[in-house]
Amino acid sequence: MTERLLNYENVHVFNILGKEDIICNLNNYADYMHYHKNVCRYITECFTTGENELHPENYGQAFDEIRTLAMSYNYPAIWDDWYDMTPRYGEE
Repeated sequence: MTERLLNYENVHVFNILGKEDIICNLNNYADYMHYHKNVCRYITECFTTGENELHPENYGQAFDEIRTLAMSYNYPAIWDDWYDMTPRYGEE
């Protein structure tokens, strides 16, 4: 789907899933469905700057990296002190 969408000039696809510091820190989520406001701000800034935008030349590698993270992630660690005081994105 991404490959086909990237053929259109008026379509822009961004990869926030490639930001491990955001997606792997459960403290960045306001609840189970929504990111913290600083993450939402970062995402919208990417729309302006082009940061994390996927292109025909880079989307394959980006998806490979996401696949690798998903396959190697320490899922049991989610339950180990996930509520710690690790700073949220943009609040370091």
